[in-house]
Amino acid sequence: MTNQWIEEVAGACRTAGIDYLDVIIDQAGLDRSVIPALTVLALEWQSLYQGLPEEFIVDAAPLITRVNLDDEQQMQWLQALSQQVPLLGICSSWGFSALSAWLAQCTDILQEGRGGIFRFYDTRIFPLLFTHVLSEEQQQCLLRPALFWAWQDKDGLPRGMEGVGMPALRGEISRKIELSDRQLEYLCCVSDVIIMLAHHAPPAGAYTSRQALFYDCYQGMVEATNNGIILDDAREEWVMNQLLGVARSS
Repeated sequence: MTNQWIEEVAGACRTAGIDYLDVIIDQAGLDRSVIPALTVLALEWQSLYQGLPEEFIVDAAPLITRVNLDDEQQMQWLQALSQQVPLLGICSSWGFSALSAWLAQCTDILQEGRGGIFRFYDTRIFPLLFTHVLSEEQQQCLLRPALFWAWQDKDGLPRGMEGVGMPALRGEISRKIELSDRQLEYLCCVSDVIIMLAHHAPPAGAYTSRQALFYDCYQGMVEATNNGIILDDAREEWVMNQLLGVARSS
């Protein structure tokens, strides 16, 4: 399924007149850095921590790299890597330096005046940014350079999102995203779901799709937040009751 996904994304890039694919690699999910492989394959790459206080963290930083779709070795490496870690792809007409600098700026956010790292490149989080977390204006930070974004969901199925794809302007910088307390709470709901699913099984026979289970749990956590339910046990109980309701109605 993963190799097929990469081939489909490569085909969509070629249809758009682009002969490369930019890929964000979250090295935090790997046992070792991919930088030596990038060097051997002569791939352009950049840390998304570039210019941030965390830029000294290179071996565990999220990296963006540009893969030549006509280079067999690079494509084989990409397919092998996709078996090890979820990848977020972006098809963009922007030059690599402009795109990597823009996305590094998107990584640098504010929350209540304090700086922080925005892990938008986590494929569990990425689609939720456009349904639950970011305002339409904030979404433009990620949509502006993209013809489209591509990833695989928790079932390994291909997912995509169309971008704006406007040409880069010389000297243009991304507006810094500032998250409200509520937006941060919605982001934290993702980790709440991951923790909950580590020790709670869904109702028997209710879910065959890991992605559907994850989404329903996330929606339940958001509702718990909106209802002022703060304690972890109470939040998990709320979500499990929601899942039981789904099981009864199915």
